[in-house]
Amino acid sequence: TDITSNYVYRRDMVDITRGRSDESSRVERGTCTLTLNNRGGRFSVRNPTSPLYGLIGRNTPLRVAVSRGAVFLDLPGEDGGKATAADAPALGITSDIDIRLDITMSDWASGINLAGKYQIPGNQRSWGLWVADDGPLTFRWSTDGTFTPGAITVTSTIPVPQHAGRRAVRVTLDVDNGAAGNTVTFYTAPTISGSWTQLGAAVVTAGTTSIFDSAAGLEVGDIGDLANGRVEVQVHAIELRSGIGGHEGSLLMGINERV
Repeated sequence: TDITSNYVYRRDMVDITRGRSDESSRVERGTCTLTLNNRGGRFSVRNPTSPLYGLIGRNTPLRVAVSRGAVFLDLPGEDGGKATAADAPALGITSDIDIRLDITMSDWASGINLAGKYQIPGNQRSWGLWVADDGPLTFRWSTDGTFTPGAITVTSTIPVPQHAGRRAVRVTLDVDNGAAGNTVTFYTAPTISGSWTQLGAAVVTAGTTSIFDSAAGLEVGDIGDLANGRVEVQVHAIELRSGIGGHEGSLLMGINERV
């Protein structure tokens, strides 16, 4: 029975004590102290007119909960602020790829790393995605793990049309567009649920390509081996899909808790 709105006084704190106190050797019983509005005698155990008569008394359980609000990965813009996933076979996408992020950023016009599987030592570069200075999206991938000659960098032809707030961004790489080339296409949307709007023109490059299957883990946030700025970011979701428009089963990583 929810008694929060009508019977719990907000003027007094809800005080919960649990665990060990004063370096005690045993865990003590938990306590919860709060002030109830009992003017009508609702919580008086001997009041026969109370709807709770006969139902409450000693040892009546009490539960206290706090709404957690929005769920996101909180990156304050500091060195090393990121979430990581160790390398795994499912992350080793070498052909068509579809990367999507839903983020809130304080400044979309600042250069900042978004996500990547990119490690310089040992030439373990697969791909990286970031927002370049003044707002365009930039996607880099390597065919052999090296920067030279293997890395290819493509930037959107226009910047993200927003300088602050929440926005979903997306990049797809078609490694073989059927016309002896490869195609990178950028998109934006209000959230990761869509609907997606193409960001500028698709970038077509001569020659088919591939993505190196590196041993680097997947990182979201401050990717140390991609030298870009750091600003405060909230990551609501990330999807890494094998194949363009990959089906639901290709969802490889999702932000589901606040960190």
